[in-house]
Amino acid sequence: MLETFLDFYTPSNKNLYQKLETVQFDAHKKTAILKFSNDLSHYTGKGFDPALVAETQNNVKYLLEMIETVAPLHYQGLEKLSIN
Repeated sequence: MLETFLDFYTPSNKNLYQKLETVQFDAHKKTAILKFSNDLSHYTGKGFDPALVAETQNNVKYLLEMIETVAPLHYQGLEKLSIN
């Protein structure tokens, strides 16, 4: 979802980090989102880590906050789709 949103919001040939850096949003939350998307969202073969549940919830919340902040119309559309 992060990559798709950034492709929509900042279309360019830049990498994920560079695109995220152009977004005006809380720097600590952007760092958490990037760390999660790079380090924790990929299968490692080590089995399920229950600690990822809370980390996933936090980062999804941050991502949705970012979308709501920088693209409110887009966020409102997502919200309407999720209610129906």
